Amino acid sequence: MLFLLSLVLIASHFKDALKIVTAFTIAHSIALFLVASDRLHVIPSWVEALIAATICYVAVENMFVQKAKWRWILTALFGLVHGMGFAGTLAETGLPKGNLIGTLLTFNLGVETGQLMILSLVLPLLI
Repeated sequence: MLFLLSLVLIASHFKDALKIVTAFTIAHSIALFLVASDRLHVIPSWVEALIAATICYVAVENMFVQKAKWRWILTALFGLVHGMGFAGTLAETGLPKGNLIGTLLTFNLGVETGQLMILSLVLPLLI
């Protein structure tokens, strides 16, 4: 959640923040589904390292970039990486094979709803 907030930190308009959040959510959802359903295989240690790199990159970029015009494109790529990490963590809990799609949809909707609720409270303060 803090990563998503750091992504929208430089957004000066609601429209820019909405693009960033939407790009992250769509990419995160796609990667979560692909990895959790075994359609895409990843090396967890690489994914965790990439997640750390994305966090560091955004932190540094926030110090130098003042416009969020194109951040949504980069955010989509970061969303893919974070979705892969989330899928790995979710897989460790033991996903039921019988209703995998329903489980993934429910889980993803819960995560995204929580993110949107927090962002709706914090975003007006950031903008």
